[in-house]
This record gives sequence, C-alpha cells and structure tokens, in this order.
Amino acid sequence: MRQIKLPENYSEDLAEFVGILLGDGHLNRQEFSIAGNSVGDMPYLSGYVKTLVEKLFSTEPKIIVKTDQQTMYLRIRSVEISEYLVKTGLKNGPKNDIKIPSWIMENEEYMKRFLRGLVDTDGSLAIKKRYRKVPYYPVISISSKNKDFIFIIFYCNS
Repeated sequence: MRQIKLPENYSEDLAEFVGILLGDGHLNRQEFSIAGNSVGDMPYLSGYVKTLVEKLFSTEPKIIVKTDQQTMYLRIRSVEISEYLVKTGLKNGPKNDIKIPSWIMENEEYMKRFLRGLVDTDGSLAIKKRYRKVPYYPVISISSKNKDFIFIIFYCNS
C-alpha cells in the first residue's frame, strides 16, 4: 500500500496544481486525473506535472497513454486525496460551476501560480496582426464555458 502524505499548509505549488486541475483536470470522490495530448503535452504532464504531484502528495501518479486517440492522462486513485482537494475548495464532478478557492484569491503569490497552472492547461498564445502602424502583437487568452469564472480571473488581476 502506498503512503500518501497530504500537504499540511496551502502553498504556491498547491495553488498551481489547483489551476492545472481546473484547466484540464477532473475530480471525483475516488480519483483525480489531468488530460492532455499524448504528442504535445507528454513532456509537461509526464515531467513537470508528475513531479509537482509527487512533491505535493508523496505518491507517484499513473500515466495512461492512448496513442490511437493521441490522448494521455495523469491519474491518482485516492479517496483521501479527493477529500483533501474538496476541503481546499474544489468540487467533485463536472466543472459547471468553477470557483477559485478563497485561499488563492486572498494571496497574490498563490494567485500568480494558480494562473500559471490554468494558462498552461487552458490558455493559448497567438500573434495577431494589427493595422499598418502596429505590425504584430501577442495575445494570451483563456477559454471556459463558465463566464463567471472568466470574469473573476479578469477582475482579480486588473
């Protein structure tokens, strides 16, 4: 049986993990998983995110690769971790009513790391062409079907 160690305090690492989970993750009563593209996201999920999860919970996540669908998942089955994540302010099930936990909203450094995790998973960078005077400029965007969630992200960081 594996030894799971739950974080004793909130941290920047935990805030970033919450951003990753709210971006490309799923949480239920028995497990959490984070999905990605098996080609483009492999180094990120099997390297950076795996190391972050091991640091936070002292256990190794399982990496599942479905090459025929070009998908991959990082997963840990643990009721203990799932219950802990709910206590930090996350909800089980579909991400219809996403909320940023208050402990993240109230701390600027936590919010920065949360946004890093969210942008790494649900963000995109595009180079836009403007009119003749300003040739090109970068645009970072985040997409979500939850308008309130996007509003909170924008409002908190204005």
